Amino acid sequence: MLNFKKSVALLLVLALLACFSGCTVTPPESTISTEAPIPTSDPYVNVDKEAFYANYTPATNYMDAYYRSQHFLLSGSLEVPGPDAQAAENRPMESGRYVRNTSGKYLNDGNTYVVLDAAGKEVMRIYKGGAYITLEEVAAYMYAFGGNGQMPANYISKKSAKPQSNPWGEYLRLNHSYFSGDTKKYPYEPVMPDISGCHMCGNEMPDRFDISAGCLECSSCRSMGSGGLRLPVNPGIVAAMRYIAFCDPKKLFAFQLGEENMAELSHLTEAYLTTQLERGFSTLDFYKSLYI
Repeated sequence: MLNFKKSVALLLVLALLACFSGCTVTPPESTISTEAPIPTSDPYVNVDKEAFYANYTPATNYMDAYYRSQHFLLSGSLEVPGPDAQAAENRPMESGRYVRNTSGKYLNDGNTYVVLDAAGKEVMRIYKGGAYITLEEVAAYMYAFGGNGQMPANYISKKSAKPQSNPWGEYLRLNHSYFSGDTKKYPYEPVMPDISGCHMCGNEMPDRFDISAGCLECSSCRSMGSGGLRLPVNPGIVAAMRYIAFCDPKKLFAFQLGEENMAELSHLTEAYLTTQLERGFSTLDFYKSLYI
């Protein structure tokens, strides 16, 4: 059974690594608004949840988010984005290539993460320990605080938990720790790739990856009747895939890969993800619009 963080890395984070490791644009001097006064006491004691959400506003600082989480209340946006990707308005280029057009700034001893666009304009704030449901905010949370296994407060590891019996109610999010890959028992889980070696002959260093079957294969070992797309891989790419799949999550990004191999690995992982899920992924498109 693979750790969920590792499987996400193999399915999604790899597709973002090339974006994060690429060239960047230094934004102009940022314009960050002053944070609201930090509450000195818990303002949510005996709060009525129905009234809270009827007049909802996002958290205004990290202590506000902390107190909300103590009472199982959200900190981020309630507006769930639609399936269509939203491209960034400003997509700067250097030498004919799109380059990263955002930066981040930590405030309050690292408890607040401010996302800035290429013009230095504040896009959003994410608070450590807060609860979030939108893909953009959760992705930003994981980028800012996920290196030590930190998850939004409304995410739990159990698959069996039910919103009806959980204090988070409809905002509960499940299964952040383990990902079995058993698509019969858990049909919502995508098939995990077999990267141990060629599934036909056992060669530990094959030169193809079948994105439909989700397995490594030698160029001379193509399965009879297999019409799936196979992408070329080299020892460096295979080693990177295995490292990400089986490493300590805290050391997920502690490897180096050449720019060309990183781009190929990113393309392979994105192709595998979209093929297995049979759909596009709006958060991936969102990040690509920011970082490519």
